[in-house]
Amino acid sequence: MIKVFLAIALLFVVSPLHNNNLGIKQLIDAEIACLTMNMYYEAGSESKQGKIAVGNVTMNRAKSKHFPNSICGVITQSYKGACQFSWFCSGKIRQIPQTTYNELNKLAKKIYFGEIRDITGGALFFHNHEVSPEWAEPEKMTVEIGNHKFYRK
Repeated sequence: MIKVFLAIALLFVVSPLHNNNLGIKQLIDAEIACLTMNMYYEAGSESKQGKIAVGNVTMNRAKSKHFPNSICGVITQSYKGACQFSWFCSGKIRQIPQTTYNELNKLAKKIYFGEIRDITGGALFFHNHEVSPEWAEPEKMTVEIGNHKFYRK
């Protein structure tokens, strides 16, 4: 439980990444922790490919000029009063089992350091099959993985 609270606190501390009190290693570790959490809460029940795809979208957003320039910033961003990633504002954050966290964290590191290629075709957006958000219609669907559809502009 402590790890979950620590990671949530890190989301606020390093977003945006202009905190001069943290060293680069701590900033990278915090970014990877944010990526790990986003992969878990957005794709925890998905396959490894589904988790990678969510990680790819998160990284693509952090690299895009249209989104905050940090992973934690991307995750905490709101648009028109709504969270970009529903888990962040849901109030339903649950403890990530330690073994699961460790496995996802290893995967997140590989995504962060570019050891795993982008399997989404540059997607910046995704949604669950069960919904049809208005924003998706003008976007280009790049791939469907598990229960999610991925899009880019």
